[in-house]
Amino acid sequence: PHVRPRRYMPSNVNLIFGLIFCFSGFTDAIAAPSNSSEATDRIAEARDSWLAAFKSKDVDAALGFYASDAAFLQPSGDRIEGIDAIRELYQKVVSTFDTNLVMRSRNLEVSAGLAYDSGEYEETLTNRATGQKQHFRGQYVMIFRLTSDGHWKIIQHAWTVAPNPA
Repeated sequence: PHVRPRRYMPSNVNLIFGLIFCFSGFTDAIAAPSNSSEATDRIAEARDSWLAAFKSKDVDAALGFYASDAAFLQPSGDRIEGIDAIRELYQKVVSTFDTNLVMRSRNLEVSAGLAYDSGEYEETLTNRATGQKQHFRGQYVMIFRLTSDGHWKIIQHAWTVAPNPA
């Protein structure tokens, strides 16, 4: 006698769990844009708050937006690593110059726990001792990491300087 193999028929429980699994992924995908939008808003706010602190010469407040292991990449190619070295740089800058730094974001992207903001800047530095003004313009990139306490911190910060037109 020939015995037919028994075909596996999923139980209703397996089917229900399968559907839940599929739809939970689908709803996460639908919810992602709003979470991403919230994250981009928080990063833009962090950038703008950093800028306000820097322009007002509040070194401690400006440094509060950096991770302890952050790196600041200068237009000269120098790499300033760690919060203490960045503090030293900022203290030199704010004790010597006044700034009217203006930043225009062109691209702000978020992916999981990392994000970047890039754009253009213009700045006139005025030496407080001499009154001499220097005008700069160029591009910037700020890379942020989401910390365990829910804050976006700058981990890489880079500036370029475009030649001034003759």
